[in-house]
Amino acid sequence: MVAALWAVCLVGLVLWALLGGPAGIDAGWWVLYAVWLLPFVVLRSMTRGVAERPVARLDEREAKLRGRYLAIGYYTALCAGFAVAVYLVALSHADPTALARGAQLLLVAMGMAAAVPTVALGWTAPDDDPEDLETA
Repeated sequence: MVAALWAVCLVGLVLWALLGGPAGIDAGWWVLYAVWLLPFVVLRSMTRGVAERPVARLDEREAKLRGRYLAIGYYTALCAGFAVAVYLVALSHADPTALARGAQLLLVAMGMAAAVPTVALGWTAPDDDPEDLETA
């Protein structure tokens, strides 16, 4: 549910950046950006920060998960950065006064690259076994 809220806010940010006016980044976009960061913070606490924690502090299972999801974040960063670069090149030829939208998309791409490992882990990670959580 939290990951779905994050995804909906992501779509809203991208659409707002693409369809918004060329006047610059308005206050409503910043509010939506802050709302978009809240589910990331919640997911990070729910996953105990496995995707961001140093490997020395993880057990073997968590280290494997961290490696898998950091690779997803890396490829997301590459693809998002490429998409923003292509958009900025196309935009500079079509409407050079609307480069603020490119800055909005760059902020979204950076935030997405940072959050995708945690969101993917929160979305797909198996639940802990209840027997492992019991204390004797």
